[in-house]
Amino acid sequence: MTIKHINTNKLEYIANYFTDNCESKYFYVLLHALFNCLTEEEIIVLYFQYSNSIPELKNTIGSYIAKRTMKEPIRQFDKFANILLDIYPELDFHARVKLRILLSGFIRSLPKRTIKRYFNLLINSERKFDRRRANEVADLIWDNEIEKHLINNFKKYEDDFSLLPLINNLSEDKLCSLINCYWENNFPSPRNKNDIIKKISKLDIDKLIFLREKDVAFYILALNTKKKIISDKEITRILPNINENNQIYFLWSISLANNWSRLINYINKIKIKTE
Repeated sequence: MTIKHINTNKLEYIANYFTDNCESKYFYVLLHALFNCLTEEEIIVLYFQYSNSIPELKNTIGSYIAKRTMKEPIRQFDKFANILLDIYPELDFHARVKLRILLSGFIRSLPKRTIKRYFNLLINSERKFDRRRANEVADLIWDNEIEKHLINNFKKYEDDFSLLPLINNLSEDKLCSLINCYWENNFPSPRNKNDIIKKISKLDIDKLIFLREKDVAFYILALNTKKKIISDKEITRILPNINENNQIYFLWSISLANNWSRLINYINKIKIKTE
């Protein structure tokens, strides 16, 4: 990118001000005030040239950029972000970590084309924290291509990092069909399971039957979410899967029918300890 119309006097003033006044009481307030008077191009030059020997100034510029994309006066730093994305592949591991942290502070404020570039740069990484950064912006650029990337990653890695954006963005039917094959007692995490149930419980009960065999506690949760009282026929199917981990929740579901004798009957059947 060609940088034009740079007032180097302003940049030299800021670099000198930082060195000479860093112990002053209102130092950072005044420094941000000076940044307010710079163009984006001048901030780019200040960051990449004048701050190379002053890491604290570089960090302060990053903080300023993140804040100004969220609070008045609002500013956008699309050119700055694209320069960071240009140099990212050339950096070593530690420099990449710093750059990702910097970008994550303001990436959601940028145009979709830049967000998608950021997403594509990170989504295929072997490092889960790279993929996690990409996942965090998937909702802003969601389309069939993004969906395919995320489903492929989930099938490849089978982790909660890859699953979370799918929970948030897939339709109820697609999420239910996807998770059917991967649901186990220890996966996904309980928190993600709760979020999945909240979403897929909107579907017809026949699409949730897989939970009855795989994880009866969450099948019961799905029935409760649907405000469906468990019938005796359903209870007969469920009983073989009741264990110490889910028996209390099972009995809670039974109690929703407001039938005392029925509840006591099942307390006795599963030999729950009431002491």
